[in-house]
This record gives sequence, C-alpha cells and structure tokens, in this order.
Amino acid sequence: MPRGPRRSTPHRTRIGKLRHQSGYTQKDIARLTGVSLSTIRRLEGGHFDQPPLRVLVNYAHVLRVPLSRLYEPSWLTWKAFDADAPKPPQLPPPAALAGLTWPPPEDAER
Repeated sequence: MPRGPRRSTPHRTRIGKLRHQSGYTQKDIARLTGVSLSTIRRLEGGHFDQPPLRVLVNYAHVLRVPLSRLYEPSWLTWKAFDADAPKPPQLPPPAALAGLTWPPPEDAER
C-alpha cells in the first residue's frame, strides 16, 4: 500500500521517480507486480538497457500511469541486433504510403 511521501532521494530513472512519488516502496512494487525485488532494484537503478515489456506494463498498472511515462529516452533509440541491420531502415515519406491498402491485393483473394 502507498505509504505517503517520504524523504526525497535522487532517482536514476523515471520509473524510480514515479514509484517514489506514489508512496510505494520497492518491496511493495515487487509484490504487486510479481517481479523480484532484485529486478525492481536493477530497473530503477538504470541497469537495464531494454527492460522486458511485461515488467513495464505491470509497473504502469500498479502506478496507474500510461506506459509511455515509464520510458527512458535511451530505450527508444534504434538497437542493432546483427551486423546486417546496423542502421534504422529508411522508410518512405508518409505521403508515399497513403495509397497502400491492407491486405495487399494478392493476399485478399486467399
């Protein structure tokens, strides 16, 4: 249960700040999200390069905030997973996509 405001301590991540503002302890969040306390500590300490989406979704539900409030800017940058795709794809401008339909015509008949 939220315990109300406590003394202010610096937090490394947005998720840690939001949890602190909510009045929950890390132990509370671990119990309510079903995630281990060590994972909560690592997440709030900024030790995750790409935290699991399921953990973030549970956190957002407990804190009653939109998922987007939890994102760190570094989590939203392009991440190359192999040497064949080291850069983000070059997408056509939105106007070039305006005439596309779904499903594509060749799939519509199946």
